[in-house]
Amino acid sequence: MKKINNLIKTWPRGTIMTLGHLKKSGINRELVKRYKNSGWIESFGREAYKLSGDTITWEGALYALQSQLQFTVRAGGRTALELKGFGHFINAGTRMIFLFGVPGQPLPKWFRNQFTSDHYLYKMVHLFSTDLELPLSDFSYRE
Repeated sequence: MKKINNLIKTWPRGTIMTLGHLKKSGINRELVKRYKNSGWIESFGREAYKLSGDTITWEGALYALQSQLQFTVRAGGRTALELKGFGHFINAGTRMIFLFGVPGQPLPKWFRNQFTSDHYLYKMVHLFSTDLELPLSDFSYRE
């Protein structure tokens, strides 16, 4: 009971946890299955989970991609400006989420299934060099 209490207490709301991350936290596949059967957590896709009743946001999914899967995915363009609080300088209209990643690193199926391509645009480009210290800024999501 101590593990599930600690998990619920430390799980940032609006985010998912991958099986790999849960395993690093000492929660094996059997415990995950038990927590699902008990109604504490729900499947969000293959090897991705959410707290029962929680609503997952795209920012929470991006948080998991970056912090748990170590994906090189960044919010860019209009989306980056909105995250920094400069959305009021942009024309209103259909809200599209702009994400950029490196070639050969497609988004996991759980992301693609939950967030339809009508709502986000993901481009795999050689936009950022991994050898340079780039002036990227961090955005803390519910930590």
